[in-house]
Amino acid sequence: MDVKTGLFYLFAAVLLFAAFRVITSRNPVYAALYLVLAFFQASAIWLLLRAEFLAISLVLVYVGAVMVLFLFVVMMLDINVDSLREGFWKHFPLAAGVGALIALEMAAVLMGGFRLGEARPTTGAWRLTARTPSSWASCCIRNICIRWKLPLSSCSWPSWPPLR
Repeated sequence: MDVKTGLFYLFAAVLLFAAFRVITSRNPVYAALYLVLAFFQASAIWLLLRAEFLAISLVLVYVGAVMVLFLFVVMMLDINVDSLREGFWKHFPLAAGVGALIALEMAAVLMGGFRLGEARPTTGAWRLTARTPSSWASCCIRNICIRWKLPLSSCSWPSWPPLR
């Protein structure tokens, strides 16, 4: 096992632990902090996949803005959690059935992508070769600035004359 695979398993294990603690934590502030940890671990996995833009946008948007706002609201409201948990076990069988159905549907959809016998070559504009930069962000920027420059610039041109 190489270093990348080991790091992936480490980040994935911490991500699963943090996600489990988000839904099992009794205190909403701790749940929000575990969610922040889960976002950071998902961002680290995106970095391993060389998707730097997605990693930094995940951290900036979700951790930097949404979670800070959520923590502020949770701390200011002082919600009574015990009254929210009263009907949990009454609806658990239905929720478990729906969760199992969703998991089976996801497995049925995703199993086609996990066939090891078929090697599909990458084609099209998003293929990375030895002559091109090797990061996903640079490939996206190159395609936007070169291949799609005319359509993007024509769409961004104002369709009305400026008022004088």
